[in-house]
Amino acid sequence: MKFTMLFLFVALVVFSCNSADSNKKNNTAAAEAIENTAAPEDKDSEEDETKLSFRLNDTLVRTNKTKGGDTDEHIGIYTQGSQTLSLDLYGDVPERPHRGLLKFNIKDFKFEPGTYSLSNNCTASMSRYATVNGGGETMFTANTHPVNKGTDMTITFTKLEKVQGDSGVEYLADGSFSATLYNQIFVATRTEPPTIVRITEGKFERLRIVGGLGTTLQ
Repeated sequence: MKFTMLFLFVALVVFSCNSADSNKKNNTAAAEAIENTAAPEDKDSEEDETKLSFRLNDTLVRTNKTKGGDTDEHIGIYTQGSQTLSLDLYGDVPERPHRGLLKFNIKDFKFEPGTYSLSNNCTASMSRYATVNGGGETMFTANTHPVNKGTDMTITFTKLEKVQGDSGVEYLADGSFSATLYNQIFVATRTEPPTIVRITEGKFERLRIVGGLGTTLQ
């Protein structure tokens, strides 16, 4: 009888230990599963004051920085010598591994509210990338060259605020934009229909404009 009671006691202890160990393993596995399926951190550690949004071929794009090499800032750079403003806006559809670069070039830019449309002085371009490190570039453009007839761009500045930045005087701009761009080619005529990128519902707020090539904004 004593031997039977001892056997049952030992069996109970072993079962309890195995059960506790099994529960621990299950909890660990569950925690690892949650960690592995959690959404990856996608935003840069420093919040960007600039607000930017637009649609590319009717799809809302991703404009935020990432932890990898996709960290360029939305920014405007003004060059005094040519009185040209270049706006660099970053974004592409969410399934793209790297944001594209949408660029507006505006010659004879005035630091006041106004609208600029496609002309010899106002053009747009976009680089889209196929790999996470910004490789596999495909270029699209909007300009007045005959091969790009049908392209278009419009950008409106609704507010320009002069501020004191880290490197001197800067401006913060609010506005809206749209564009129709064709895939860039390097021949006189197109032998096939263009690949089209349509930018719609573009908006920006508090976009920094800084001086380039020694320009001091005043």
